[in-house]
Amino acid sequence: LGEREGTTQDDSPFLRAERLDAQRTLLAEQASTRLGASDVRRLQLLLADVDDPEVLARVGKGLVHGVSGAELASMLAG
Repeated sequence: LGEREGTTQDDSPFLRAERLDAQRTLLAEQASTRLGASDVRRLQLLLADVDDPEVLARVGKGLVHGVSGAELASMLAG
């Protein structure tokens, strides 16, 4: 129905918030497989304030490419 009207899931504030929460959770889970607990916690705190899917995607790419916890924090703090 939405496609016919030219709307997307991101037009719904609820669905957008749910998707962003899911992205943040996935990133924290991915980070926990390769970073120490303190870096993961710091990352979670920084991720909580991010509502831009492109920024979250960059963090995900950083995790895939093996950047450090400090580099990830820098991506999110700036």
